Amino acid sequence: EESCAVANSCLAFCSDIPSLAVISYWNCGWCSYFLLDWASAARDFDLLLHKKETGNDDGVKRVPPTKASTQCFYAFQCAICHALQGNWDKAYQYFRDLELFRDNRRTQPRPLELYAIRKGETWKQILQITKAHENKNDINGIVFC
Repeated sequence: EESCAVANSCLAFCSDIPSLAVISYWNCGWCSYFLLDWASAARDFDLLLHKKETGNDDGVKRVPPTKASTQCFYAFQCAICHALQGNWDKAYQYFRDLELFRDNRRTQPRPLELYAIRKGETWKQILQITKAHENKNDINGIVFC
């Protein structure tokens, strides 16, 4: 909890410095994730996922765009956090969009992309089963790990 507070105070202090803000979002996201604060973790990973290039008045870009493989993983993390909150539709949307964040310029996907896409497919199936059983309030037998 203390590290999460430090990361949040760092984020408040350095929000005008994009490279430090990205590191702070990353720290806040993982701290929230480990503290099981799914809403905060989803927000921070979503901010990292949709991070754009930023520039200053001199026109120099200070933060490079997020790499596609990293975007794919952040989308996976967002989906997991939304699923753990019970927000099935939002989670399914992120899992469905994992392929969009894959780096298509590479012939061989990176291991991080492969992991996120493979697990995303499994979670999409779980969410479809869960939605089908949601009306019956019977999700016994579904293993989420």
